[in-house]
Order: sequence, then structure tokens, then C-alpha cells
Amino acid sequence: MLKVLAFTRYANLGASSRLRFYQYISAIKLYNIEIDPSPLFNENYIDFLYLGKGRSFRIIITSYIKRIIKLFSVARYDLVIIEKELFPYLPGVFESLLYLFNKRHIVDYDDAVFHLYDQSNNFYVKFLAKKIDLIMRRSDLVICGNEYIYDRAKAVKSKRVELLPTVVDTEKYHTAPLKKSKTIIIGWIGNPSTVHCLELVRDPLNILSERFEIVLNVIGAQFNSDVFKVNCIKWEEDTEVKNIQEIDIGIMPLHDGPFEKGKCGYKLIQYMACGKPVVASPVGVNKKIVRESNSGCLAITEKDWIDELSKLCDSTALREKYGSDAIVYIEKYYSMKVTLPIFANLLNTLE
Repeated sequence: MLKVLAFTRYANLGASSRLRFYQYISAIKLYNIEIDPSPLFNENYIDFLYLGKGRSFRIIITSYIKRIIKLFSVARYDLVIIEKELFPYLPGVFESLLYLFNKRHIVDYDDAVFHLYDQSNNFYVKFLAKKIDLIMRRSDLVICGNEYIYDRAKAVKSKRVELLPTVVDTEKYHTAPLKKSKTIIIGWIGNPSTVHCLELVRDPLNILSERFEIVLNVIGAQFNSDVFKVNCIKWEEDTEVKNIQEIDIGIMPLHDGPFEKGKCGYKLIQYMACGKPVVASPVGVNKKIVRESNSGCLAITEKDWIDELSKLCDSTALREKYGSDAIVYIEKYYSMKVTLPIFANLLNTLE
């Protein structure tokens, strides 16, 4: 049994950690691999963020101390995986120690976290601009969630770079019977740190509501409108699939910035896995997913958003067609059934 210590950023409630690590833990045992997750931040920290309370300095200090203590146990494992970095906004000293002591380790990225440093206006943070590049270069393997991150890892001359998208467990995602109603439910799923992206579609939805009876379901954050109806739904792991099944169209508006280019399009993947058509900003991997899957439309301008959403609101047949194509695409490229053996092989090759 290959024993792997995974230094995750969050506990299971944190989306990135859950999708890149926790969802594999049980199934990967079939490949004689045991992953022991060690989160930096526990569920309390995530609760603080989701309740809009900001970051707790006490929790951060306690979490860093616990991680330092856990680092003394790496010798008991065959392999170490690091999600992004060991200590955010600190120099990569401990990652360097793994390298110096020749401990085989992997780093995994599903976000362009290097831009949190090299795009920062803060002098201290900017001082760490090359931190992630150095961590990538010194790791035995860099696993990247999309091509934008992959290209960065290659550019800094990492030893080995592999692409592994963020995926869903399609055993849990399935379609729901089509409802017969004039009301069109447009859905968005995310968290308080990303809900600002909905401001990009506020005006288009205002105009759309003059023609169609629309409702915006916001899963995982708070949003309001004086023009159209908004349902804010608390995110829970047990109900997120059901909540997505209830929508008619899934949206993923994004600002066109460096950090956004490193997003893995997970919102789209979730909508599509439930057979929902999508409209998205053509930023980063979004463009590739929507075009290859024929599951929806891309929108740049406000007019684009109005036009593309109008087409979908107007036609049940078009929504069904896009939704059907979406399911086929997800099963082929973004299902854990596809990535599980690939992930297991990556770990075993570094044994």
C-alpha cells in the first residue's frame, strides 16, 4: 500500500480540497493507495469565510502551528502531495526543505495562485512573486487543473508537469425530469468570495426579466435585486446536486483577468453533469469547455448575455439539446471514472 500524505488547503467543506483530493480517497484504495489528508484550515475557518466574517487571525496562527508539527511526520509516508503551497503568504522555506532532504513530493494547482503574488500591489506579497514558480520547479511533479497553469509550470522549467482537470463524480450527478413551467430558473453556484461576478449580468438579467418570467437561484452566497426574483440557497454538500437539478440554465460570468484565466470551469462542469445548458464568459478554460461540448453559449458583452439567455429562455428544445450534449461530454472528459486511474498512475509512478 502506497502511503500518501496530502497537505490540503482546506477540510472537506473547502471546494478545491474536496474536489482535488477528498473525493478520491475512498476509490483510490482500489489501486493500493492510501491518502491521508492533513488540512491547513478546518471547517471552522471555512464557516468564518462563508458567514462573511473574514479571516480569523487566531485560527490562522493555530493552523500554521499544527501544520509545522505535522511536517515532522513526513518520513512515515512514501509520498507527499501539497495543495498549492504549505503556508500561504510565507516564504517557501518548508517546501524547500522537502526538496533539500530529497523527499518525493507533488504539488497540485487548480487556481493560478501565483498571480496572488506576482499581481499584488502589496510590497511584501510582491516580494514573494517567484515563490510558486520555485515550488513548482523543485517538485517531482506538478499536477495542473488546466492548460493556463500547465503552461506556467512548463515555463518555469518544472521537472514534470501533468494535466488533471477538476471533475465530478458522475455517479452522484444525474438529470431530473423536465418541469413544465413558464418560469425560467437561471442558476449560479459559488461562495461569498466569487459572488461579485454576478454583477456582470445584473443589467442583462434586468432587461431579460421584462420579457421572461425569470428567477435567479444563487447557491452558496447572498445576492439581491429589486427587479427580478432571487432565491439565495445555502450551500450544503448533500443538497448541491438537487439544487442544480432545479435550475433551467447555468451561468458562469467571469472578469477577464489573469487570476480568472486559471479557473477550472467547475461551475460549468456541475451544471453540465446535471444536463443543464450553460452561458459563460469566454475566459480561460470556459471557452474550451463550452465550444467542445456544444452545451451552451459564450457571452462577452451585455448584449451577448441578453441574446444568448433569450435564445435559451425561448426554446425548451434548445435547452434539452444542449443539456443532452453536456452529459455526454462530461462523462467522456470530466468524470472521476476517467481521472481516477490517471491520478492513481501519477502517484504510483513516483513511488
